[in-house]
Amino acid sequence: MPLRGFLAPPTDQQPNYFREFIHKAGGTLATVWPGAKVHSFSFGKGDPQPVPDLIRFESPEAFNQRQTFIDRPILHSTDPDGKRPQLKIILTDLFQNEGDVARLSPELDNRYVKDESRAVGVLGIRSVFDGSMDDLPGKVPAGAADSLPFYFLIAGNIADVRHAIDVLTTQVVKNGLPKDQHLALVFTKKQGSQVERRLKVLPADPQRPGYRSMGTLVAGAAERGIPMIQPNREVKLKLESFPDKEFFAMGPHLSIGNAQESLEKKATVFRNGVKPEVNDAPALTVEPDMKTLIIDPERLPPKSITLFELDVYAKPGDYAGIEPWGLELEEARKVVQNQKFDLDPKTHSRPGRTPNLRFFLQMLGNAMFQKNKILLGRYYLYVSR
Repeated sequence: MPLRGFLAPPTDQQPNYFREFIHKAGGTLATVWPGAKVHSFSFGKGDPQPVPDLIRFESPEAFNQRQTFIDRPILHSTDPDGKRPQLKIILTDLFQNEGDVARLSPELDNRYVKDESRAVGVLGIRSVFDGSMDDLPGKVPAGAADSLPFYFLIAGNIADVRHAIDVLTTQVVKNGLPKDQHLALVFTKKQGSQVERRLKVLPADPQRPGYRSMGTLVAGAAERGIPMIQPNREVKLKLESFPDKEFFAMGPHLSIGNAQESLEKKATVFRNGVKPEVNDAPALTVEPDMKTLIIDPERLPPKSITLFELDVYAKPGDYAGIEPWGLELEEARKVVQNQKFDLDPKTHSRPGRTPNLRFFLQMLGNAMFQKNKILLGRYYLYVSR
């Protein structure tokens, strides 16, 4: 499908973000990494070819490739010796058949997702569009859709990928991209801004807490935000903001299950003159909804201090919410049959969607969950007996 369709003039319903990004994205990104060198390339059937800058693509004549092999720019490098860290940003419509996806995803997986220091970001941006599409299971004419997403595939070190997405979504367009106009996902084995999190507990029954706080008994615990309690009977503690809200905003490719699916616990018991003992924390129970924590002091050794560790892990998401962006196979067949996308009754527009998007994202997600589990956060609690 020719990308030149994204050069269409804006409408009352839909701005032309594509033009804005090819004008501003390169310069904006160059300013946030001091000393960075920005190289621009076009890609098609052969090897990527250098171009002066992205502004070249405001001309329809620049889109002169009849075929594009999107795995080529993944393999391409401007620094074969690897002396400088690279952030690779690919501008594409992501119109691919399943064979193309099967070729692209393994390259991203092997070079980036499986490396715990790297990530792949997918940033979709809806823009006005006017052009034919021949990459569906059939063809549709110009006018079949009046808007369509284009995408930035961003691959590199985790922090650079996250920073690039933040810059592109907040600094290129005045006041930032509206939430309903972009989709951002980061595929990496290291999610979240930090691993260690602060655990906040309150008595489930404020009138009968059943414990007292011992915040200063262990050096450094208060500074790290680790609560410490001394229960006098079995107590129930209410978990506040657990798991962290940040985990639920990471995107539809990740989810958190119940305590059995997403939580692991262990305990380290400290006693004078005895080597620390590690066990599976039988004295601590977290209820399935992860809202309440129960401690049974009778299952703790006397005259001990126990450090409980609660690890929250992600599980694969169901990609809910990508429906406005992705086009499923049966839907694509309907579009070809009708020769147009469905009319949105609210906006009276025909928003186009990307075929095989879910399949592409799921393949990246599958690589992310291979071998190692994805730790989102680690919480600590001291209990004195």
